[in-house]
Amino acid sequence: DRCRLFTMEQVATLGWCFATIRLGSSFFKEAQFDVLDKLSQLTIPAICDLLWSFCAARHRDPHFFKALLSVLVPSRVANEPRCALLCPALLDIRSSLPDMDPEGVDRYLNYTRGIFHQTQLANLPSPEAMQSIEEVLKALGATYESVVDFDGYALDFLVRSLPEEDPLDSQEASFEAASALDSMPVALLHHTAPQTLHRRTGEPLGSALMRQRHLTNMGLGVVNLWGQAWSEMDFRERVPFLEQRLRDALSASSSKPTSSSSG
Repeated sequence: DRCRLFTMEQVATLGWCFATIRLGSSFFKEAQFDVLDKLSQLTIPAICDLLWSFCAARHRDPHFFKALLSVLVPSRVANEPRCALLCPALLDIRSSLPDMDPEGVDRYLNYTRGIFHQTQLANLPSPEAMQSIEEVLKALGATYESVVDFDGYALDFLVRSLPEEDPLDSQEASFEAASALDSMPVALLHHTAPQTLHRRTGEPLGSALMRQRHLTNMGLGVVNLWGQAWSEMDFRERVPFLEQRLRDALSASSSKPTSSSSG
């Protein structure tokens, strides 16, 4: 009943806050009914924030989502920074509710992917952190790309393969292994507060988990580097540490089925 004390804009802000710090699951159950009753009081950006919040909290009700999406207007959403969170929300809806208006979902994804990616670029690791990771990847002889746009999400690095461990392997076996790894790359993500971690607890924020969830749904492996731990290592410690984690992730991702959704 407390939700009724707030305006709909305040409810949207609270939803974003709770989803970001991963609290208040009961809030979403209660707020859903108030939102539907007062849908006309919401601005378009607030609707986008609510969609993201409910997806991040995994409180997915197709009827609720359809009601929110029906209010959106393409001209008010396209390239609007305040609507950027609609993109990751729709990616989550496309994966979890694939039969829910796939054409409409894809249409609004096209409107918001570019602006969402721009907001992602603002949260990249520092140049020093990026350089320290790249030095290790080069030392490992990895095949990789940096700052990759994957469905709007910005990936710090996308590692496609590492050299074979056993030099005695035949060329044919190496080619087959490399091909398998190329088809299932691994996202390498560096985490710090406040970009992706909570300042006080050090726990991943809702946005970080949304990205991880999408990458996993699409069949990618993921290696997460906690910035504090990474900064405390020297180069000699970083090389074997990252090599083992990448090899484990590449091996695991090559055996996972991929999502039918396009990446």
